[in-house]
This record gives sequence, C-alpha cells and structure tokens, in this order.
Amino acid sequence: MSNRRLPAALATAVAVLVLGGLPGIAAGKDAGEHTPLPAPPAFADRALRAYFGEAGSDDARGPFHERMSAVLAAPDGGTKEQARAWDIGEGRVLQAGCRQDGCAEKGAVVYDSATQSALVAGVLRMGCGDAEPAPAGCAPTSTLTVFMSATRPAPFQALAAIDSWADARAPGAARELRTLP
Repeated sequence: MSNRRLPAALATAVAVLVLGGLPGIAAGKDAGEHTPLPAPPAFADRALRAYFGEAGSDDARGPFHERMSAVLAAPDGGTKEQARAWDIGEGRVLQAGCRQDGCAEKGAVVYDSATQSALVAGVLRMGCGDAEPAPAGCAPTSTLTVFMSATRPAPFQALAAIDSWADARAPGAARELRTLP
C-alpha cells in the first residue's frame, strides 16, 4: 500500500477548478443539505469488506475493514437521532460516523447503490489544535486519510463528497492518500 501526502492547498485548488459544475456535495453542499436516509445501506458491511479486502490483516490493529467499521459505529454529533447516511445523488450514498467511545476519529464512505459497492472511504483524525500540553499520541492538526482502490478509480463526485464532508468538520485538515491493492 502506498502512502502520499496531499497538500490541502493543492486539493482545494483542484476542487475549486473542477467542482463548480458537479451536483450535490461536489457543488459545495454538506451532508446536512442532502436527503437523510433512515439507515446506512443494508449492503454497507459487505461492501466495506470487499473494498478493503485483506488490507491491514497483518497489522496488530486489525484489518482496515474492521477499523473502518469502528469509525462509523456512532452518529457524528452525539445524538442517536442524527442521520448517519445521505442520498447524495446519482445513486450514491454517503455514510458518516465516528467511534463509539469518542469522535476524535471520524469516518465516511461513499457507496454506489446500483453496484452495492464502496467507491471511496476516508478517516478523519481530529487534531489537538493548541491544547497545552497535547494529549499523548495527538497530532497538532487534523488529517483526512482517503483510501482509494488501485484497480477501480473513484468517481470524482465520490472523492469530492469525502473532501467536503471532512472540510465541514475540520477545515484545512491535511490530506493523505492510501492506495489499496
């Protein structure tokens, strides 16, 4: 798996140039401006397993699909009534959430309802900002890690949805790209 840092300014510049004509989140809407769904898609767990495959199986923290499920476990915002999935158009669904024990780590996945597959996934690790002293293991800034398939490029709208979701929660977060086999 490769790991590349993407400067936030570069990602923003590309988004400004290209996103103007795309519908939904890609046109600047946050998930809250889309149709909330009663629940994530029924096929979500199966799609995550297929998307991540065996990636991370040799890692002590566990396979990536299990770690992704953990960051989607609770609604991002503190209330059980809060939406966890949105119809973002073109048959795509954005699922978002955070860890059950705290929202310092959040996750989002864009699914294609027609193929019942995951298109792209992202994990947002919230930074500590100016906390003095910074808690152990806490980065000073937030970072969005985007997981993309090496064999199936994600549609631009799906990537833009993950980017917009992250910007709504941590404006200016650093970007990191991880390519899945």
